[in-house]
Amino acid sequence: MDESLTSYRDAKMWATLCHLAGFLSFVGIPFAGVIGPLAIWLVKREEHPLIDENGREALNFQLSLVVYSIIGFLLCVTVIGMVIGIPLLLALFVIEIILLAVGAYKTSQGEEWRYPLTIRML
Repeated sequence: MDESLTSYRDAKMWATLCHLAGFLSFVGIPFAGVIGPLAIWLVKREEHPLIDENGREALNFQLSLVVYSIIGFLLCVTVIGMVIGIPLLLALFVIEIILLAVGAYKTSQGEEWRYPLTIRML
């Protein structure tokens, strides 16, 4: 088997895992959804540009979700804010699941993926 093909397959696998690691946010450990993609990205980003690009994208998405969630929780402090905050938090939950699955699938297929509504911090 061609070594470059194996390298690309490995890179695709790690890039996909960067997106899938975002699902760690559902295990109950605070910031696990950020720590998972961050750990993979920091360890593997030098190995292939695909891992660097997707790790950065997955991490930016997770950090954006943290910012949006903080805003949602702050809105819930007041009764009037709950009208906006609770639907916002529920929407973020559903959006995260859908977009993580789409991102992992597209990356596993070798397609470029950019999360919508993501604040590009890295």
